[in-house]
Amino acid sequence: MERMQAVRRAIEVTARWAARLAHWSVKATFRLGRFALTNPLVKSIGRLPPLRKLRRRLGPLARPVAALAAVLAATVAIAYLVRPSVYPGPQIAELAGDEQAACLALNIYHEARGEPDRGKLAVGHVVLNRVRDKRFPNEICAVIKDGGELPHNRCQFSWWCDGRSDKPADQIAWADSQAMAAKILSGAAKDPTGGALWYHADHVAPQWRERLVAGPQIGRHQFYLSN
Repeated sequence: MERMQAVRRAIEVTARWAARLAHWSVKATFRLGRFALTNPLVKSIGRLPPLRKLRRRLGPLARPVAALAAVLAATVAIAYLVRPSVYPGPQIAELAGDEQAACLALNIYHEARGEPDRGKLAVGHVVLNRVRDKRFPNEICAVIKDGGELPHNRCQFSWWCDGRSDKPADQIAWADSQAMAAKILSGAAKDPTGGALWYHADHVAPQWRERLVAGPQIGRHQFYLSN
């Protein structure tokens, strides 16, 4: 049963990202095609003697060929943008189990479901940065559930011990969080925080931030690195 659920989640995540990629491809194709056919600089390049000869030979096919070139350019550009990056660290293969992926997706959902994609990736990467740091547990789920063992011991991530249900209510946001977790664990998303280990919402100012190096602000979260 668990294996079937994992397969279904994988199919849903793949379908979601395939739809996004198709959407980006169409938008990029139209933009590049419009640029190739209307931009003055491109038109001036098209007046160069070799290209003028090519245009005369192609005749009425010149504009369709230019549009096809734009499509190919868009495909190459998108392939470059979504190429898998080499993710540092030896633990990625070990972290990709269903339980660990589910923990990461839950953390992204509860901590950043209202954030842009970059903000979701940032929150997810903080967890993996902690996994690699000796000051924190060496598993995703253990990092997320760290703290809260004692009555007055705060959790590292407040949703874990706020007394509310952890079950996602927004299924669209949950599917998106799973997709982001899968992208992080596959190594297809770089860390936008530069190695941050901490963050807080931008409407609070905790004292512990003064001991750390301020990193980027992404969405409504301010990220921090070690001194």
